Amino acid sequence: MRIYDSLEEIEQDLRVYDLQRQIAVEEAKAAGLTFQQRFIPNNLTSMVLKLARRWGMVWLMRKIAS
Repeated sequence: MRIYDSLEEIEQDLRVYDLQRQIAVEEAKAAGLTFQQRFIPNNLTSMVLKLARRWGMVWLMRKIAS
């Protein structure tokens, strides 16, 4: 814990902490946007198609086997 000698030191640290918080918020927003760009909608569509193909093949093999 830091011991402050003046009100100016406290205000300066508060400004620094506020800027660090704002940077963290913006980084979190960018990370969320990156996540959305990776998985929605292009990759989501391809993942759904892959799953549909796989389930279709399983269904077809079961149909043939029975």
